[in-house]
Order: sequence, then structure tokens, then C-alpha cells
Amino acid sequence: MNSYRTSTWGDEISLEYGKSLKGYQNFNGKYQVFGSNGPIGWTDKPLCKGPGIILGRKGAYRGVKYSDKDFYVIDTAYYVVPKTDLDLNWLYYAIKYYKLGEIDDGSPIPSTTRAAVYVREFDIPSKEVQIKIGNILNKIDSKIELNNQINQTLESIAQALFKSWFIDFEPVRAKIAAKQTGQDPEFAAMCAISGKSEAELKQMSEDDFAELQATAALFPYELVESDLGEVPRGWEVKSLDKIANYQNGLALQKFRPENENDFLPIVKIAQLKSGIATIEEKASPNIDVKSVIDNGDVVFSWSGSLMVDIWCGGKAALNQHLFKVTSTKYPKWLYYCYTKHHLAEFQRIAQAKAVTMGHIKREHLSQALCAVPCEKMLDVSGILESILQKQIKFRLENNNLMQIRDSLLPKLLSGEVGVDLVSEV
Repeated sequence: MNSYRTSTWGDEISLEYGKSLKGYQNFNGKYQVFGSNGPIGWTDKPLCKGPGIILGRKGAYRGVKYSDKDFYVIDTAYYVVPKTDLDLNWLYYAIKYYKLGEIDDGSPIPSTTRAAVYVREFDIPSKEVQIKIGNILNKIDSKIELNNQINQTLESIAQALFKSWFIDFEPVRAKIAAKQTGQDPEFAAMCAISGKSEAELKQMSEDDFAELQATAALFPYELVESDLGEVPRGWEVKSLDKIANYQNGLALQKFRPENENDFLPIVKIAQLKSGIATIEEKASPNIDVKSVIDNGDVVFSWSGSLMVDIWCGGKAALNQHLFKVTSTKYPKWLYYCYTKHHLAEFQRIAQAKAVTMGHIKREHLSQALCAVPCEKMLDVSGILESILQKQIKFRLENNNLMQIRDSLLPKLLSGEVGVDLVSEV
């Protein structure tokens, strides 16, 4: 700490008020709009030049965000303007480390005021050390962001593929249309499956072409009427609760372990959203295994904020407002994708209920129908399972990276650990 100097936040930065803005929620502009808790929309005119730091000003949670590009800040947040020569990456992590977003002025509406921030002291290393600290932590965050972007792309691919094959039945419809016009049905299905033109198909390697041809051959040549409407001939129509088991969590009682490490953290709706189980509430490690979730399990919150996700937060106990979704007969991608497909309808049902916390009932699972293909088709559709496993891998990697970052942050900012010791992270 000998190379650190002590100063106050008021001497080093200025917290500038954002400005009110209308229509950002439904606008598709070029510049991101930030509020007290992060990104909230878009606009076509920025307020601030990037890169920059945004600090929440009002609300129960006042986050800290970093923007590489020009951006807009509404009046519930500040944008940070350095007064001295500070590395912006380091400054962002310093604001997080010193928890400026948690400073409360005691007013009825939780707020962070400039007066409360400016008087506080903090320690500042040399510019050289600032840059090294910022680079170390930013490298970790950049990898986390890259993994998130990859997962978003994988999710888009999986949902588009699932919709094409199992909701719209595009390969089957392509076969029907080709047959009616005297063209090759399987070749048409191959185009529909791959998204490639006939010319592009002919440029494929022999092995890839053969694999695609085998997949196309599994789709039937006809659609037949069913309770779901038209479905491919030979496929079954089943309800969600027939392709998977939706196991309720438990109304967990307060638990005080004799050994402080002998418990399961609890997952409620809020924890499902954040992807992290809470240890404020603990459950006995001996609860029914049916209500215990682990990495890779499908979880569906049927009450409040309805959502479906793959849990990647480690072994935990499930609260009563969530389902653990499993199947001994069908692959994970099938019941995960179909549950997500029906989610919008479930949300409409929950919102229509005249109660504080909307929810669905098991009867709604029975009313949600799915077109289930033959076993061979399920096997070939392993590409969806592969995408799902890649998403789980990247999310687990991100969890490890966040633990490393959160462990390094206080040690680097306080000077407990020298930057040269972790420069290769």
C-alpha cells in the first residue's frame, strides 16, 4: 500500500446526472440507454461519449455498468466523469469494490447522493498499476461476455432449428411441395433442413451430404390432422406432462445445520433469474432427492415470473414455486424446447389471473400439446442436445470465471495481491 495515495471521491470524479428520455423501451436505435440498474433500452442520440461508467442513483438496487460505446443515461442514474488522470477500467472496478452503489442517504426512496459519495476516502495506486489491475479484471469479464454472446447465438440456432423441424414442420412441407411439382422431395427437405440452396448442397463433402440426406429421409412425406392440427404422419401428439415429469419443489422450513457447511442452498424464483442459489436460507441435505437440482437440470418456475432455464448454479434445494423437469424416455432438448415453446401461453394464463402472483396449474401442462417424432428422428436430432450441452459448458465456465474475478477484485484493489502475481490470468 506504500505506492498508494489517499484521496476522496469528490476530488477524483464528478457524478453527472442523466436526463429523462421518452420511448427508449420500444426504440431500435444505435445507442444503449442505461438506468439505475443497467441497460433498459435504445435511442438514436447518445448523451455521453464512450467508454464510460454508469452508476445507479435511485432504487433498491443501484448497479455499476461499463459501456465501451457512446451511450445515454436517464435521470435515475449518474455517468462518471474523472477529474484526474485515472484509468477508466480500474475506476469501474474501484467503484464496484468501494460499493458506491450501496451508499444510502436514508431517504424513503433508496438513493445514492453525490454529497454522500464525495466525502468518502479511498486509496489510489499509480497509473501503471491501475492499468494492470483494470486489464486483469477486464480480461476475465471479456471472456465472460464472449461466452454469453456465444450462448445467445447457440440459443437462437437451437430455437430456430426446433421451430423449423418440430413446430412448423418445414422439411415435411418442403417434401410435399416438391412432390406436387415433380421435384425431388428429399433434396427439397435437405435444402429446408440445412438452409442451403441446391447449388450449395452439391458443394458439400460426401460425408456431410450423406449425413444430411439420411436426416432428410427420416421426415415423412405427409401431414395428417390431429388434436394439435396438422402433424407429420407417424408422429404422436402428447401433452407436456406426458413427455416429462414436472416435480414440485418443497415448502422448505428454516434449517440450522449443526455443521456450518452441511446444508443445501435454496433456489427460489429470484435465484433462478440470477443463476445463483442463496445461502441466506438453507435446507437440509437430506431432503427428497426429487426436489434437489444440480448443474444441467431443467427448472421451470410456474408461479410469479414464469421462466424456463437450465440450472448451472450447483447442487441446491428447489422451492415449491418451481418444477424440476425430467424424463426417463425423452431427451432433455425435447422437453426443454417444448416447455419454452409453451411458455408464452403459460405467461398469458398467469397474467390473466386476478391475483397478486399469477401462476399456472398442472391442468395447463396437460393442455399443452407437442408433436413427438419417432425414436430414430429423436436420435438424429442430437444436434439440439449437443447445442444444449455446449451452453451448459459455457455457463459453468462463466461461473468459475466470476468466482475468480470476485476473489481477485478485493485483493487487487486493496493491494493485498500484487498485479505481477496474476498478470497471466
